[in-house]
Amino acid sequence: MPLSELGKSRWSLRPWRTSDFGRIAELANNPKIACFLTDMFPHPYSIEDAKRYFQTFSEACIIRAICIDDVFVGSVGLHAKQDVHRHEMELGYWLGEPYWGNGIVSWAIPEILPLGFARPDVVRIYAEVMAHNPASARVLEKCGFKFEGRLELGFFKKGEYVDSLRYALVRPMP
Repeated sequence: MPLSELGKSRWSLRPWRTSDFGRIAELANNPKIACFLTDMFPHPYSIEDAKRYFQTFSEACIIRAICIDDVFVGSVGLHAKQDVHRHEMELGYWLGEPYWGNGIVSWAIPEILPLGFARPDVVRIYAEVMAHNPASARVLEKCGFKFEGRLELGFFKKGEYVDSLRYALVRPMP
């Protein structure tokens, strides 16, 4: 039975726990995930990489574990920006391959967005995806993000330039 038929009541977001590190490394150590993320997400991915990322969490960011029955299956986060972009947060997410295609990320994104927009200074939440990752672009569109444009050669990954697609949600201004 697909996970999507098991009931979303079993899905939750919660803060990362140090006890998640082994599970994170198990799921994240996958080239099919790393190929669509920034170089800050290494491959191979180890428990030490999970610990290092956990140590970078700051009050300015909101990072949550995506869980099924309280077991880590992926991550979603909002990363505060600085300087002239200080009123924005960047959305990032990944999901373990065994859980793909069940609508989990499409569920998780709307769950975390209110935490970002609850900050009075946040007026935009945006995400950039690699152009050769149409599944991620569809997730953003399903979650109400508006396509803002294509950045030609916007990413440099594994020795190649890749176009990036930028999507955003903007808080209605009074």
